[in-house]
Amino acid sequence: MKQYRFLLTLLTLLAVFLLSGHAVFAVQSEVIYRGHAEKFVFIPDTTDLFGGFKGVMPGDTRQQVIALKNNTNAIIRIYLSGKAYGAEETTFLSRSTLRGKVGAVEIFNYDSPATNLTDRILLKELRPFESLEMLVELKVPDTLDNDFQSREYTLVWTFLAEEELVEAEEETVPTTTEKETPRTGESVSHLMVGTGLLVCGSMAILLLLVRKKMIR
Repeated sequence: MKQYRFLLTLLTLLAVFLLSGHAVFAVQSEVIYRGHAEKFVFIPDTTDLFGGFKGVMPGDTRQQVIALKNNTNAIIRIYLSGKAYGAEETTFLSRSTLRGKVGAVEIFNYDSPATNLTDRILLKELRPFESLEMLVELKVPDTLDNDFQSREYTLVWTFLAEEELVEAEEETVPTTTEKETPRTGESVSHLMVGTGLLVCGSMAILLLLVRKKMIR
């Protein structure tokens, strides 16, 4: 019977957004899962997910695409979880909107009380070499105070890949009750000997009777 075990691989990244007057060119972030041996690879070579969330101004709406790819021959499940953030991030997110979608499905929304990234959220099950794109959108209201300017806000996100490993089948040897096998050859020999003795006995009796008759 096949045995299954699940391997969980983690990649922790920072989601950093900076409010300032200097716009920054956004580069798509790419997270590649290369299997439990090589684990995750993050492109570009940095731990910051949000390259496009720098230089944000009040009234801005910014989007960042995070591409996740399964670069293995196995089916994996990609999860997202977040570490509890600090007081400044809590205040900033209470005034702004940060949400993420995979396709038409909203994965998280920091405006919603139901969003709790400290719990693991399934993004998607990826077949071999399949990809997904998560669109993250940040909306900053134009009424945001100057107190939020020139500050860096950081969220800690962890991507988790769950891979199902199939181990080799265990051979089950059927248990048999040992029975004594009849020794056919010996049985035949015993039968033949018994028959021979019976015939000899009959002949001896017959011979004895004949002799008695002759004597009389």
